[in-house]
Amino acid sequence: ANNQVQPSCFKTVPSCDWDGLDGYRARRITKLISAHKKHSTTSMMEIQQDVVSPFAADMYPTLRQVCDSSTVRSSVDADVVCQVLVREKWNFSMPTSSIEASIFHRWVEQLYKAPSTETGKEYWTQM
Repeated sequence: ANNQVQPSCFKTVPSCDWDGLDGYRARRITKLISAHKKHSTTSMMEIQQDVVSPFAADMYPTLRQVCDSSTVRSSVDADVVCQVLVREKWNFSMPTSSIEASIFHRWVEQLYKAPSTETGKEYWTQM
């Protein structure tokens, strides 16, 4: 799950590409592993192929709040986001073919850009 396996004081750094979303993927894998006392090849394959996004699930209340506000309804793009992700009850699944996942990622990208639009300063450059 791309976790940092050595302590931060370790002399050799094999990578700096850790799970940048606060361990969402690692927690999801832990939850799936903990759901069964014993695993089979099939259950491990299902875990490896899991595409549910806990990050999207955590962001859902914010998305819903934005969709419920009257200012959003004036935007065609926002209306599409709200219709597809909130009103149609998206399940936070992120397969590569998912229109919902693409719309969600675009929404998050715009959310990250919002402070710089207001202040003129870049806050998150990793998106």
